[in-house]
Amino acid sequence: MERTELIQEKIFQASDILKALGLEIGKQNMVAPLTLLALCNITPEENWENSIRSSLIISKDIIPFANRYYNSDYKTNTRESFRKQAA
Repeated sequence: MERTELIQEKIFQASDILKALGLEIGKQNMVAPLTLLALCNITPEENWENSIRSSLIISKDIIPFANRYYNSDYKTNTRESFRKQAA
């Protein structure tokens, strides 16, 4: 599977998990699934069984994780927008 497909698959899986937990996620909201992936330290190649719980800071940890592993282009000064979209 290509990296782009792995990325999409992990984002879909994270969205499904959040929906199963009762969180309503709009089709345009990528922040919530990316946040879950960062908090669980799940890269596109990683299995959910290997997830670990992490306490992370939006601008110093979550945004860089999303940018590095999920081809996002969030800037650290978008922290407040990122936080609002995740809610």
